[in-house]
Amino acid sequence: MIASVLLIGLASLGGVAQEDGHLVRPATVSAVSKEGQTWFTVRAENASALKVIREIGRVTNRDVLGLHLLDRPALLTVELVERPLDQVLEFTLGSIGLRFELHRTSIKLLKGAPETPEAQLDSAAAAWTRASMRFPDHPFAAEARLAQGEIAELRGLPTAARATYVALAEDYPNSAVTGEAYMRAGRISAQLGQWDEAGRLYRTLATLDVAGEFHASARLEWARALVAQGDPQGALYMLSALDTNYPTVDATEETARRLVKARALNERGRFMEALEEIDNADPNFDDFGRWEALYIRAVALEGIGLPGDAARAWLLYSNEAKGADLELSLQEAARLALEADDDLAVLFVVRRAELAGLTEGFEVYEREARRRIGFEGESATNTIEERVVRAEALLEKGEHNAASDILEALFLARGALPDEMTDAKVCSLWAQSVEGTSDLQSAIQTLTSVRPSFESSTALQLLDVTAAKLFEKHERFDAAVAAYQGDYSQQ
Repeated sequence: MIASVLLIGLASLGGVAQEDGHLVRPATVSAVSKEGQTWFTVRAENASALKVIREIGRVTNRDVLGLHLLDRPALLTVELVERPLDQVLEFTLGSIGLRFELHRTSIKLLKGAPETPEAQLDSAAAAWTRASMRFPDHPFAAEARLAQGEIAELRGLPTAARATYVALAEDYPNSAVTGEAYMRAGRISAQLGQWDEAGRLYRTLATLDVAGEFHASARLEWARALVAQGDPQGALYMLSALDTNYPTVDATEETARRLVKARALNERGRFMEALEEIDNADPNFDDFGRWEALYIRAVALEGIGLPGDAARAWLLYSNEAKGADLELSLQEAARLALEADDDLAVLFVVRRAELAGLTEGFEVYEREARRRIGFEGESATNTIEERVVRAEALLEKGEHNAASDILEALFLARGALPDEMTDAKVCSLWAQSVEGTSDLQSAIQTLTSVRPSFESSTALQLLDVTAAKLFEKHERFDAAVAAYQGDYSQQ
């Protein structure tokens, strides 16, 4: 048993005895063979750690490597009776912050903490596994199993973590950590989209006698699972019973319940009520709550016939989304923007999707938006590049109105243009057309407003040169000099 092992490692401080100092009991190491296995007994009290390790090496007939790690004197008190060698080394060296590698002819001492986070997790997992296997009946055995599951989660192994938590709950049904194990297992099942399994785990936890502190939260998550399983009315009944039997004054808990209720109301088609639940929730959402509220709001806004507002909510939701959530949110934003006749917004969303590496599923929205704007038609100049070339030629001829007709749609949709230089070229040409159809001040204001959105020096130089030439055209030579340096303030 762990309780039978007395093991204390003391790092020496100024005034602690050196190797030949005051020893209460020098180290003694002995070995005995039983049933084909060798067992070791180590006893020492306030003894030199260096001498203890050397004695272990002598008795085991192994060379000890890395003794330089014991340059600072340390004292050990050890009482280990008939233990395997790996346990002897683990307890003895661990007490002074060291690890080891055990080989057939040697013992290699290692620094206590592994260098990389992955190695640290490996070391911790191995330690907890050894502890739970050696002492399965120890009062803290369930905690050891819980720690194994937590490490598996940290290592990105959710299925293995869930299996560990479920096994813990089955092997130690009366443990104080069984409730937490069920909660963690249910949360993993929900994250994996396995809502039937999540609902089963939460249902079990909600009635577990040894986990009373989890009963309310388990019922809330159970209701969430019911919504995902297509039973929103059952979720509403569950939430009503939850409020009756487990009333709360905690703002965070109340908000969490409102969010689940709002999801259920959306699924029932009661969109205005869902929005009211969101509006009545604590405005000080945490980050996850704020993100979930955007999802609920987007669904409800579409339900009450506001596709443009719903598209914007989905776009905000996409800012924090990843993976399948990101793809869903951008597709919904594109679909609803098109439904709201906001064609420029559609192209902006498509551009966002491209930057995120998403291409499939957006073609139909982009094609229709471009058709409406006029990017695609029956004219010979239907590509962006051809339109830019055509507009540039018209400006050189002084046909500003004709150039403006081509450039206006391109300028308004500049957030959806394929690259920054094309964007800068369009802005430059549009400013020249504005100068020709309106006045210099309007053209310079156009360049001033778009300049902060560019990053590359090449794009910025194109805008600056355009502004300078416009000033020169109007014999504003001092302003032109400033414009070449990126300053358009001298209008």
